[in-house]
Amino acid sequence: MGELGFVAIILSLLSHAAAKQQWCAVLLRIFFGLITFVVLTSSVTFVSDDPSENATPIMGVSAVTGALCLFAIQFKPVRACLSPLFTCVNQIVTGRPLLACLGRLKDAEGAPVSFASSFFHEKIFLAESLPHLNGLFCYITLLTLCIGSIKPSGFISPILMHAPHIMPILEDILSTLMGILLSFFGVGFLVARRFPEVMQRLGVEIPRLTNVAIALTAVVATFVYDYVGSLFTHSSSGKAASLMAQFNEGTYLANGKAPTAFAQALTTGITAGLEEELMFRGAVQPALGIVPAALLHGAMHQQFAGAPLWILQIFIWSAAMGVLRRYTNTTTTIIAHGTFNFIQVFLIGFNP
Repeated sequence: MGELGFVAIILSLLSHAAAKQQWCAVLLRIFFGLITFVVLTSSVTFVSDDPSENATPIMGVSAVTGALCLFAIQFKPVRACLSPLFTCVNQIVTGRPLLACLGRLKDAEGAPVSFASSFFHEKIFLAESLPHLNGLFCYITLLTLCIGSIKPSGFISPILMHAPHIMPILEDILSTLMGILLSFFGVGFLVARRFPEVMQRLGVEIPRLTNVAIALTAVVATFVYDYVGSLFTHSSSGKAASLMAQFNEGTYLANGKAPTAFAQALTTGITAGLEEELMFRGAVQPALGIVPAALLHGAMHQQFAGAPLWILQIFIWSAAMGVLRRYTNTTTTIIAHGTFNFIQVFLIGFNP
């Protein structure tokens, strides 16, 4: 994500600075045009064990569709249609209409919100906002690249697209740092918001005992979900169990050495918890909604591009974490995500 992350940071800085500097808006539009042209004229390449499988129809379809979407959102009427759509979907996912039926949904003045109004009660994605346009532009670009790499045939015959390997700790930390910087600059750090305002926008607060308790409950629920999901995937495809074992052994195996397993688990827990939650739950979700954020979160797990059923499972779990973030804060999901990854990776790596 290095080069793409750097470009996204530049675009974010320009979008926030455009409110005071018109030349930033002009330069941003030029970048939008160039990137749209690149997406339209190129296809995603993906290295697999069988070079003949690199080029797939979904790559071309994804590139063309993505380019058309990038072009369409440049027009404000299109974005004006997306705003109520994103808002409605987000309200349904978070159960706001149900709360309205129960009389538990209030507006800013404390008055009850009607069932009909509950679908559009909390507006997200502002059509007139240039930072939101940039966020959607970067989102579509990255999603296009990710979807283009997924092999639909993997639903029936899953494969590992890459030989699993242990990511060096330094590389993992640098990747996480890029994700954190993207989250911060994406919401206007140093340009439109100061550090305390950035933390508030990202939903990061000082953890309380309640946050920890809810997060640990989410960890238990995640293990249950992971277990049920493994039963389903293993029963749907005989190769799934052996492929997951192969992936885990190649990525996390520490040969029974507790210190090595602990180091791997701690690094994965901290990096995944901070980077992914700040980016998807903190930065993307408030602007685009729970479902889009969860979709990108799942699609970015490109190690499972040859087994999209696992990506679908991550998407469902990510959406649940999005709901948790909506009713608590990003701090809670960081603790939950990081703790789950720590325990999971330690158990896989130690495996005495």
